[in-house]
Amino acid sequence: MKDHVTFLKIKREDPRYRPVCERVKDFREVGVPRPDSSSREQASRCMTCGTPFCHWACPLGNYIPEWNDLVSRKLWGEAFELLDAANNLPEIIGRICPALCEYSCVLGINDSPVTMLHTHSPVLVSAPRVKSPVWSTHCPLGETSDTRAFLPVSFAL
Repeated sequence: MKDHVTFLKIKREDPRYRPVCERVKDFREVGVPRPDSSSREQASRCMTCGTPFCHWACPLGNYIPEWNDLVSRKLWGEAFELLDAANNLPEIIGRICPALCEYSCVLGINDSPVTMLHTHSPVLVSAPRVKSPVWSTHCPLGETSDTRAFLPVSFAL
C-alpha cells in the first residue's frame, strides 16, 4: 500500500549536472545519472492527485501519476510500457522535454514539485533489464553507432 504522505517525508532532490568545463569538450549527457533508488524515492513523492494537472500540462498526454506509481514500486517494464503508450519516441523526448508537468504539479503550490523529467531516464535504462515485450521493438540505449543527425531549428519571426 502506498504511503500518501511521502511528499512530506522526502524532499525534492534536484538533478546534478556535469561541470561546464567538461560539457564543452564532448556531446555526452549534461546531467549526472541518478541511481534507481533515488529515482524511486523521488517518484514516490507524487501525491496521485484527484485532478492531475501534470497530466493536462503534458503535450503528449503521458500518464504521469500512474507512471510515477509504477516507478516507485520498481515495475520498470510496466513503467516503460505506459510511457511508450503515449509517446512514440520516449528515448528522444525524454532528452528534449521542457518538463511542463513539473511546473504544473499541485505539490509545487506549497512545496517543491515532483522531479518528473529526471525520473524518465532511469526507466529507459532499467527497462531492458526486465525484458519488457515492448522494449524489444526499441533500440537499447547501450548500442551506439557513428551515425550523426542534424536537427534544424527555425528561428523565423
